[in-house]
Amino acid sequence: MGFYFGMYSFTANKKYLILCLLIPYLIHGLYNFISHPYHLTIVGMITIYAVALHSHFKKLQREKLTEVEIKKI
Repeated sequence: MGFYFGMYSFTANKKYLILCLLIPYLIHGLYNFISHPYHLTIVGMITIYAVALHSHFKKLQREKLTEVEIKKI
């Protein structure tokens, strides 16, 4: 972070400012993911939730397609 912030300070290139924030964020997030003892459990729970949500939305789409519009005269 310090290297890229220093480069930003001397060159005023916004690319270095983004890198000085993004790289430590990604490395720290990867470290937290690997060091968490139950990370596979969390990934599994998120996957199950995503599948359930997807099936619910597909059901709503099918209902929307078969829906009949009632027109008032």
